[in-house]
Amino acid sequence: MTADLRYLGSLILAVGWQTALAQSTLNFCYQDQPLEPYYRTAGATVPAVDPGATIEHLQWLVGQIPGLQLRFVRYPWKRCLLELQRGRIDAVVANYYKEREALGQFPMTAQGIDEQRAFTQQDVCLISKAAVAQRWNGRNFAAGAPIVFGYMPRVDLRQHAIAAQLSHVAIDNQRQAIHLLQKDQIQLSTILCAISGQPVPQVEYPTLHVLTPAVAHLTGYLVFSHQFYGKNQALANKLWSLNQYPLAIYFRYLQQNLAE
Repeated sequence: MTADLRYLGSLILAVGWQTALAQSTLNFCYQDQPLEPYYRTAGATVPAVDPGATIEHLQWLVGQIPGLQLRFVRYPWKRCLLELQRGRIDAVVANYYKEREALGQFPMTAQGIDEQRAFTQQDVCLISKAAVAQRWNGRNFAAGAPIVFGYMPRVDLRQHAIAAQLSHVAIDNQRQAIHLLQKDQIQLSTILCAISGQPVPQVEYPTLHVLTPAVAHLTGYLVFSHQFYGKNQALANKLWSLNQYPLAIYFRYLQQNLAE
């Protein structure tokens, strides 16, 4: 085959792919309850303004693929996973667990999950007032009374070395954590301290201290239904490969949440 014919064949394939893509819609499901800063508001409606950092990240990501459309549906989280498994929706963002491989297609290598193609990578640090901060040695706390820890569902430290030193109190979000810390109603909580390896600009609280190093690393993946992936492997791999992280989106939401 001549070079001209090879070029023509490649051009035809590229045009065909773009033509098919122009008719494609990625149906994405996310929970119908707020989870700051990722998802805002409750219910089935997707807010037109400030829908959440994850939603804007997805809009940015899909915008890199000419002709690809994005459609959102909101269900309870377990239903999102069920609809993904059934192939009735195309994608979710989720953490990786081995048992979830049956639900959808994660970005994998021969060795396992591919963190290089993660959708989000975030570090979580502890935050406290000075009395508790002085007990922190970077791994655990010096012996003393149990520490009242305000925990959020997304950050589970029950298996961490400090778990036995904590008395757990459930809270909803970062803003509530800061308020309760300042009022001495809890003694310790968590805060996002880095995104994709970049430190998160923090609102200055004169009485609070961010404790390092991070105690948790959260990695979220764009997970496709097996049915969608079977028909759109090239598209899925392209979306996974677009890992230029829109940090400004997340920083803006975090600043809004803490300043409100």
